[in-house]
Amino acid sequence: MARAGDSQDLAATVTLLRTLRGWSKKQLADASGVDKSRISRYELGKETPSARTLERLAAATGLPVFLLEPVRAFIHRLRESTVGGNGSGTVPKAFPQPDETPKQALGAALERALCQARAELKLQAERSAGNPAPPLDPETLWEQLRPFADADRRLLVRNAREYQAPLFCEWLGAESLRVSATDPSQAQELAELANLVAELIRHHPRPDSCS
Repeated sequence: MARAGDSQDLAATVTLLRTLRGWSKKQLADASGVDKSRISRYELGKETPSARTLERLAAATGLPVFLLEPVRAFIHRLRESTVGGNGSGTVPKAFPQPDETPKQALGAALERALCQARAELKLQAERSAGNPAPPLDPETLWEQLRPFADADRRLLVRNAREYQAPLFCEWLGAESLRVSATDPSQAQELAELANLVAELIRHHPRPDSCS
């Protein structure tokens, strides 16, 4: 069931549903039974669709209803990444690096949002199937996280169960010790990430975790 959310997120969700099929507003209206003028108001943010209406629009476009919330969450993160969540139309100052152009900073923000969305979709699929995927090699997990800032890594670890594995926790701790002499800052980030993984394992143990 799609939950109520920010009106701009829902407006963008309706637009995305329609444009993914390459449809006009009339085509979406014909397929869903929702009035064309109402769809226009939804996309302009002048009216907020109910959860039931949003599900009708998703069904008409062929999007599984259980993906509505991950899609809305992705759009929310994408909007936050590209406009800083404040409607200013500027990339937030926390993202660009000193040598990044605005275009590069925007690309990095989009990649973060996409990665977070993939993590959420994977988690949703695991919950639906009731059968988590087998754990990945710790070094592979780290390579997935390496390109991101520490705060983004922590968010991904919290949202994707694949990172909440004892072997990954142990690997992070060992890697923290290995780099401590040459890169204390990196060692601290790795140690803090290992502590987060351990905490998540304690509170939400995986079926394949050791007791």
